[in-house]
Amino acid sequence: MANNYKKTVTGTIGAGMRSVFGGSGRKYYILEHKVSSQYHRAGETQEIIVDQIEIGRDSRCQVRFDESFSTVSRRHAAIVKSGDGWKLVQLSTTNKTFLNGVPVEKEWYLQNGDEIQLSVNGPKLGFIVPQGNKSTVNTIGLSRRLSLFRQQALRPYKTAMTILSILLILAIAAGTFFIVRGNKENKELKKSLIEDSIAAHQRMDSMSNQMDIMKQKFEADIKALRRRPGDNPGKKQETITPVQGSEEYTSWVYYIQTVGYTIELDGEEAYFELGETVDYNDISVEVDGWIATGFLLNNGKLVTARHCIEGWYYYQCFANSKWQLMLNLFASQGAKVNAVFVAVSPSGQRLKFTSNEVMCNRGGDHPFTLGDQVVKLAGNETFDARDFAWFNTNLSGGLAYDPELSEKLPLDTQLEIYGFPHGWGVKSATQVSPIKGSGTVAKEGLENGIILLGGATFESGHSGSPALYKDKDGKYTVVGIVSAKSNQNSYGFIVPISKVK
Repeated sequence: MANNYKKTVTGTIGAGMRSVFGGSGRKYYILEHKVSSQYHRAGETQEIIVDQIEIGRDSRCQVRFDESFSTVSRRHAAIVKSGDGWKLVQLSTTNKTFLNGVPVEKEWYLQNGDEIQLSVNGPKLGFIVPQGNKSTVNTIGLSRRLSLFRQQALRPYKTAMTILSILLILAIAAGTFFIVRGNKENKELKKSLIEDSIAAHQRMDSMSNQMDIMKQKFEADIKALRRRPGDNPGKKQETITPVQGSEEYTSWVYYIQTVGYTIELDGEEAYFELGETVDYNDISVEVDGWIATGFLLNNGKLVTARHCIEGWYYYQCFANSKWQLMLNLFASQGAKVNAVFVAVSPSGQRLKFTSNEVMCNRGGDHPFTLGDQVVKLAGNETFDARDFAWFNTNLSGGLAYDPELSEKLPLDTQLEIYGFPHGWGVKSATQVSPIKGSGTVAKEGLENGIILLGGATFESGHSGSPALYKDKDGKYTVVGIVSAKSNQNSYGFIVPISKVK
């Protein structure tokens, strides 16, 4: 029998996610340790909820033995799901693996009650398949499933994820996106927005038993998880407090704040609140989001930068955020990630929307390498002309815009930028006033599809801001969307408004 084994993200993180969020109909098995080691006692059992595990002395192995077991290889053997069952795969080139006393040449199928032995006179494991009403993953408690997910799905990639983050930080030194994490700044506004969001979610959920679950305190290692089957917060665009604004152009510049996320996989949904911590023992991940800027056009479209809406698809956004990197991995395995936002205008208008309502260009998304794995749908490693996003509103008024002019601005044209750098200009949940930035067109027309600005004075939080052209009569027209700024100089990058169709 040929050995076709290859460790995959689908078999580890993907399978783990399906077991955590669903589990109905998913089988699992138990390994019984028959000798004591540094990591397990004799008689101790491990429920295995992922589709692939490795056994050995390597720190990335889900079933690990200590250095005293010298005849156990670093990566000695693997157990892989095969159809409705599992098979044992020989990985070591120096030490044999035995199944019921018979050496496994390459791989062989496992049966309930089998005994696995790692090398001659090496440690033994019992292979047990639960039967009857205890045979599926959903019979294991949620807290336990989350702990198993950490041990079996995340452990093989923990080092690779850390290394990736370091490499990405170095790789993006020449340019950065301007989002500000929203969980530590503007606490008063965030608290108000989250309360609004939670209240809306609770009104949408008519099942009293689910409400009781939401109000309970989960154990410390899963306190950020809120399971709400059937509840998709913010699914429909909602104008929370419509207020008529003046015709002043700054009235149409919106402060955007993340308030939470839903993750859906195999029909099961979990909700995560901004600022809370998902703590899986030695892995602690803070649920973070952004503050950014958007603006309303006179055709009813609310426009911003795509990286302000789907930051988990941008290397620059998740390089310093474990949570955004986690969302990227979830999305790569088919999970539906949906961020919930509230936008506030200077006139006091507050608009709730979600990332799944937004139109954007995902045509440039491409895989990247995580350790020795390729993760699909990873997004973009740098800025480009696709960094725009918009959705239709039922609002009137808005800013005039000129698609034709945005692609042929003359050299030295002065542009004004209005947004919320570092959260400045935000006084409360209903009082915001955008801060001015500026820049000068550094090249006539476009450079790689981008308006290039010199002397750019915009900062973090200006992402998604309108770039405005002021004519001789004092009339303001939108010509672009703020995307990024170079770390090494004062050049800014503006997506032409012509991209918004």
